[in-house]
Amino acid sequence: MAISRKLAVEDPQARHLRALRRAFAEHNRLVLLVALLTLLVTAALWYLLFALVYWLALIMSVLIHGLDARPPEYLPTLFIYSAGLLVLLTWIAHKRMGREIVKDEKSAFEIASEFLLAVPRATLAVWGNLSAWQRLNETELAQAADLLTRIEREGRLPLHNVPLEIPEPESRMRILLALQLVEMLHVSRMEGTAWLSLAGGKQIAGRK
Repeated sequence: MAISRKLAVEDPQARHLRALRRAFAEHNRLVLLVALLTLLVTAALWYLLFALVYWLALIMSVLIHGLDARPPEYLPTLFIYSAGLLVLLTWIAHKRMGREIVKDEKSAFEIASEFLLAVPRATLAVWGNLSAWQRLNETELAQAADLLTRIEREGRLPLHNVPLEIPEPESRMRILLALQLVEMLHVSRMEGTAWLSLAGGKQIAGRK
């Protein structure tokens, strides 16, 4: 009975604050897991690629110097530097070209390039996954909880009214992005106005 009365009178802001902490913790655990899995897969791909290079170098050495020949001792170092350069070039190309244009037909060179760049792209994907990590300071968490409380109370909130709740532009953008990433906030457009509502359609009944 005492627990029921406590839940009934619980401060909505405190409830949302607790839900935010839980949502961020779950989201960050998932981000860390995906990044770890991507790292393991990428490491395996680099190992297989090095094994292929080593095998090809061994065949060339045997053909040139005989059965007792071995690949050059500097091959691992050369491979590491080449791999780093390839990752850097892939990152630069991604920044310059942006999204890749999908083609119905690709040349043999383009197909070979995709296979060659698959491992560097997977390497960059590790950092891309980690960039989804979300962390708000205590002030921003309190502002996010206040924003969710107001949206829950009113059903929905015009996006242009958010600066009244969160005056600082950088914090406002960080909070809005974080709330969308943890799927607690939904943004929709109606009659030329962007509206914020709680994710999951919980506030549709409160609209007029």
